Amino acid sequence: MSDTHWIRTDRLLLRPFQQEDLGRLILLSHDQGFTSQFGSFQQPLDQSMAHAWIDSSNASIQEDGRGHWAILEHGQIVGVASLLDHCLDGDPLSLTTIEYRLAQSARGRGLATEALSGLLEFGVAQLGIQDFYAFISAENAAAKNVAFKLSMTFLKRAFFAGHPVEVFHVRPTHGHPQTRFGRSAESAA
Repeated sequence: MSDTHWIRTDRLLLRPFQQEDLGRLILLSHDQGFTSQFGSFQQPLDQSMAHAWIDSSNASIQEDGRGHWAILEHGQIVGVASLLDHCLDGDPLSLTTIEYRLAQSARGRGLATEALSGLLEFGVAQLGIQDFYAFISAENAAAKNVAFKLSMTFLKRAFFAGHPVEVFHVRPTHGHPQTRFGRSAESAA
């Protein structure tokens, strides 16, 4: 996969997953708090599931620029940031959503906010997306804090995949945050 889908922020590199990341992805999926009731990681992955997940995500990124990115800090994968289209239960309108998962050791340092800021900028600059949404369970205070730091506002309560969620929305202004696209592997952290 070309590096045109790579996203560089001040501290992070977001890039599509590679098959070489298989072991790290499996470990992350078993990390405490990495799985959730809904979203991309509802259960820990085994080798065949992780392999299929990487292939599916990369095909999606190639097709329409949406999918899952590995979040790398100092060259180590510490999480996943996702830009996906989803529909709320009972609503046929597809919404572009952002989500993240971080290893326990990477939490509390602003990495989720930074990674999702990079994804927002990528979505605006490279894909022309104007509106972004996040579906967050009511008890997930950390994810709500990230949403607020991204200038997202609470929109409504709804259901997604049969689970109650709070829906947040943002229409970012172009040029913020400062991210750099298309960095080569040699210049990546």
